[in-house]
Amino acid sequence: MKKIPSIVLASAPKGTIWFGGGVDKIVVSLRVRPKISTRNSCMGLNSIEPIVGKYFQRQNNCWVMKVRPTRSGCLDKQVFALFNKLPSSQKFWDSINEVAEIDLFVGVFMERNNRGMDISPAAMKMLGERGVELSLDIYGPEF
Repeated sequence: MKKIPSIVLASAPKGTIWFGGGVDKIVVSLRVRPKISTRNSCMGLNSIEPIVGKYFQRQNNCWVMKVRPTRSGCLDKQVFALFNKLPSSQKFWDSINEVAEIDLFVGVFMERNNRGMDISPAAMKMLGERGVELSLDIYGPEF
C-alpha cells in the first residue's frame, strides 16, 4: 500500500479514514481465445497458431501474453509494453480477429477505497484499431 505522507497524517483530525489516490497494483495480460471451440480442439484457432505462437504462450484453449505487474498504477505503461512486442500491421490483427476474440485483461487491486486510474486516448485507440476488448476485474479492500 502506498504510504500517506507523515505531514498529511499529522494534519488530519483523529479518526480520519483515508481513501483516494492511485490504485495499488495492476496486473495486465493480452488473451486470444477461440470463437468456436470443441472439447478437444480449437478449430479455426489452429490456423493462426504459427502467427500467435511466436508471441503468446499457450494456456489451455487460449494464448496469453503477460507483462510484469506494476504498483505504479500506470495502465498505459503496461498496455504499450505489451503492444510494443507485437506487430502493428492491421493484417496481423485481422487474421487473429477472424477466428478469435482478443481481450486485454486488467486486474486492478486497491488497498483503500476510492482509488482511480486512467487510460489515455492513445491506448484506447490502439485497442480499438486492433479489435481488442478491455476486460476489468476490480478488487477493493475488505471491510
